[in-house]
Amino acid sequence: MTHADIKAIFFDVDGTLISHRKHAVPVSTIDAIARLRKQGILTFVATGRHPIELKKLLPDYLEFDAYLCLNGMYCFNRQEVISTKPIPKEDIKGLLKTLNLKPFPCTFITQDEMYMNYANDLVAEVQRDISSDVSNTKDISHVLQEDILQVIPYGLDDVEISTVLEYMPHCKATSWHKRARDIIVRECGKDIGIQEILQYY
Repeated sequence: MTHADIKAIFFDVDGTLISHRKHAVPVSTIDAIARLRKQGILTFVATGRHPIELKKLLPDYLEFDAYLCLNGMYCFNRQEVISTKPIPKEDIKGLLKTLNLKPFPCTFITQDEMYMNYANDLVAEVQRDISSDVSNTKDISHVLQEDILQVIPYGLDDVEISTVLEYMPHCKATSWHKRARDIIVRECGKDIGIQEILQYY
């Protein structure tokens, strides 16, 4: 493959665009992305993070052609939403049952918002590890009226995660921290989001 064959490049955020040791995007990376765009190569972000987090982590002048967020559950560009993949209401009902049986901290994520049922020191530690703030706490009684794209349970071991997923049969968990997981729709993921963005362009 030659440089002329490259039409698009996807960038992860954590450990690729930003270093959690320096909490910044290196100038060399910013310059390299600018050069790619000048050559007509499409540049995309592919991350498990929410756009709210990206606004805090990435400088405003660092532009991309499109964004694959929440592990492919929410793909968009500056003009429109390319795709969203909400978790089925049945699965959200199942999650609420598990929270009633044995409460644990959990982030609920919509297209525009991130909020938690409650937070503790563990949540603060996990979020600090990824240079991110703890989401606001909020009453989750309304959650079935919203399109939830991703949830993040904290402090559960493998057995406990498996139990939660028994109540969420259309979902799967992906690991990004030893004390937290992303739960998304089973048939989706970054690979599917990448395909959808490439089809769009």
